[in-house]
Amino acid sequence: MYSRLTIVSVASALAVTAVCAQDKPQLTVDELVAKNVGAKGGADALRALQSIRLNGKMLVNEGQIQLAYAETKKRPDEVRTEHCKG
Repeated sequence: MYSRLTIVSVASALAVTAVCAQDKPQLTVDELVAKNVGAKGGADALRALQSIRLNGKMLVNEGQIQLAYAETKKRPDEVRTEHCKG
């Protein structure tokens, strides 16, 4: 059986964590977008990109089936999508 002191200690720790988490200022959508663009080198660097390749895979049925996906996007409006079943 848990002692009363243990239960009070855990409850106190959870309460302190909840109060501390509320003290952090929440970022606005504009701030999040600016931070993301800055992390990628800035708006000029993103505009200079001419192509991007996205890859992914999904495991189905506990990994017995693997579905792969690749997409290449090139400016101005070219897209190539590949689906593979492995």
